[in-house]
Amino acid sequence: MTSLLPPIKKLREAAPFGLADTKFDTDGFVRRYILFRDYNETRYFSIGLSTLISYLDLRGDYTDWFKETDKGDFVLGDSYLVKKYDDLPSTFINYYGPAYSFRTISYEQVVDDEGFELLFERDTFKDKIVLIGATVSELHDLFSTPFFISGGETLTPGVEIHANFIQSVLDQNFIEEVNIYLMYFLTLIFTLLIAYLIKRTKPVIGILSAVIIGGGYFALNILFFAKFGLLLNFITPIGGIALAFLGCNVYQYFSESKEKLHIRSVFKHYLAENVVDTVLKSADGLTFGGQRQHLTVLFSDIRSFTSYSERHTPEQVVTNLGEYLTEMVDTILKYGGMLDKFVGDEIMAVFGAPYHMEDHALRACRTALEMIRALDRLKEKWEQEGRETFNIGIGVNTGDMIVGNLGSEQIFDYTVIGDAVNLGARLEGINKVYRTANNIIISEFTKEELDDALVTRQLDSVRVKGKKEPVAIHELVGEKEVIVYSGEFLSHYEEALRLYKKMEWDGAYQEFKKGLQIRDDEVSRMYIKRCRHLKKYPPGEEWDGVFTLKTK
Repeated sequence: MTSLLPPIKKLREAAPFGLADTKFDTDGFVRRYILFRDYNETRYFSIGLSTLISYLDLRGDYTDWFKETDKGDFVLGDSYLVKKYDDLPSTFINYYGPAYSFRTISYEQVVDDEGFELLFERDTFKDKIVLIGATVSELHDLFSTPFFISGGETLTPGVEIHANFIQSVLDQNFIEEVNIYLMYFLTLIFTLLIAYLIKRTKPVIGILSAVIIGGGYFALNILFFAKFGLLLNFITPIGGIALAFLGCNVYQYFSESKEKLHIRSVFKHYLAENVVDTVLKSADGLTFGGQRQHLTVLFSDIRSFTSYSERHTPEQVVTNLGEYLTEMVDTILKYGGMLDKFVGDEIMAVFGAPYHMEDHALRACRTALEMIRALDRLKEKWEQEGRETFNIGIGVNTGDMIVGNLGSEQIFDYTVIGDAVNLGARLEGINKVYRTANNIIISEFTKEELDDALVTRQLDSVRVKGKKEPVAIHELVGEKEVIVYSGEFLSHYEEALRLYKKMEWDGAYQEFKKGLQIRDDEVSRMYIKRCRHLKKYPPGEEWDGVFTLKTK
């Protein structure tokens, strides 16, 4: 609802008055200046126009000296154009600068006789339009303009906003708005260009192109405005660039997704799903070659599988093996492992590739424990069905490996190779020597990367076939909350192992025997046999406590 609050009667009788309305944009800045308002069939001009009307001494009916052009602008008098930009009506203010760009004289100096005489002598007000208004912040007549920067420039007094408008009319210095149809054409060019670049080039180039084109148009917008007073539509072209970029990428996403679904359906039976994902994300995943990475490898193998196969028909072997391998693979994938390959009944899995995981050693160990539990569930099921069961051994090692598409350039496989991989395979075989509770042996390198959530037991220091340097091996016992070995048993075992390393065979023998009285343990029985043998055939002072394995 519009209402009019005119000045007091004496002021109205002394001089004409104008509207002091201020037009705020949505961000709270003043960019436009209200020209007039019609109220009760009477037109009331703004302070700026009223001032110019008095300055130009325009009298009579305003329709004689304030006329609307064919383009919707106005002509004041005979030669002063006033640009109109909306139906309010209003015009854009072409600011001459930040606050106090126009000369400001203190009102105190004007009312002071000596000060006024000095101003009068200097012709300060001669041939000038003088506006009187408040500039102190207490009167709340200060506004944000495009020159305002929070913490930098000061707010502009309202009286100076009127001064900017008046001066721009006198100088005929208006902001020119570029034709909207030209902006639509420019938007179409940008849209087609972005669509072409995204379709024909790599995604990175498409993104950079959109950024460069958008940034270039933004810089051009500022340049034209600052140098020539031309106002280019910013939202429409930038919106066109954004929509073209978004639309083309959405289209490519769905078209590529359809292609990826086809590739996935072909390869899902040959590769683990995470490897397929890596291949789909980047074509580089299909190139030949590898790189060194710090990973964890897991090997598992069925004990005495050859004799097991001899006792059953091929159909029975395939059925049981398929059921077993399905459970094992599900467990590996559950913990983020990559199924590397099947070698008969042997499973090889890698953790930490093709996508990196900081806790790859912990994931591999949890996988090994879950594999044993899954096998236990299968064994219980098979026993109920009258089927023969089997056991497995698992070896886990962590270290630097070469990972990638390895083989020949014609036919290759995504896999890992290196000494760390070979040691992992050896650890699986060592289960035949060290018969532990879970049949899981890990290296010292894997143990170093585990937290306190998992319990391990040191087994020995061994020198595997093909390697000179010894490695400490440990039994992966289980989660901390699962009690497999009592504290008393472990106390005797650890003391016995310490004495064994010091070649105190009798003391070690007795401690191992005490441990066996608490819990049956095949590893302790093995060490008792060693103590007897080494006591009878002493190894010599150069013995380093390392057990050398003669076979793989």
